[in-house]
Amino acid sequence: MFSIIKYLSMLYIFACLSISCSTASLQIQTEPSDSSVTSIENGVEKKLGVSPLSYDKNNYPFQDQKLIRLVVEKPGYLKEQIVIENEYFMKTGHINVKLTPIANWKEATQDPQANKYLNDVASMAAEIQAMTVKKDFAGAEALTKSLISRYPKLSVGYILMGNIYYLQRRVGDATQAYAKALDLNPGHQETKSILDRLKGQTF
Repeated sequence: MFSIIKYLSMLYIFACLSISCSTASLQIQTEPSDSSVTSIENGVEKKLGVSPLSYDKNNYPFQDQKLIRLVVEKPGYLKEQIVIENEYFMKTGHINVKLTPIANWKEATQDPQANKYLNDVASMAAEIQAMTVKKDFAGAEALTKSLISRYPKLSVGYILMGNIYYLQRRVGDATQAYAKALDLNPGHQETKSILDRLKGQTF
């Protein structure tokens, strides 16, 4: 079960919450670098280039979008998908995406029972994320509650719930959900970073 917590909890965090507003332009960096970055809008893919990428107000490609979906991939690594709120993406900031080596993933999922759990959680999480992008927050919240009920010891359900609450400006509820996720997986630095950024934040 640890492997599921470790890897799935990295796949569904909304990157808008990891943006720092200390730089003059928006930077997209990946580990490793030279990863392909693609945006998806209404089912249409657009290649943005290879990381690192830098944008300012003159070359910003998402002016008319409220939610942005990005796919980051590189041979030998798991593909990562992130969802970003445009209003935060337009602020100067920094986004880091760390890709997981496929070899590490395969090693972590050799246990057939663990792999069964992994596939079930991944399927539910993907459906929740799709609902969230479509702003079907009620449906996403209901399915996330089902995920949490089925797998109460996995942090990913609470991360997804935090995402749903955050996009509805329910900062208090989002903070509680992320805090629960961190309780279940104390070593997850991305969740800790989100909680630090949410402190004192209001809408």
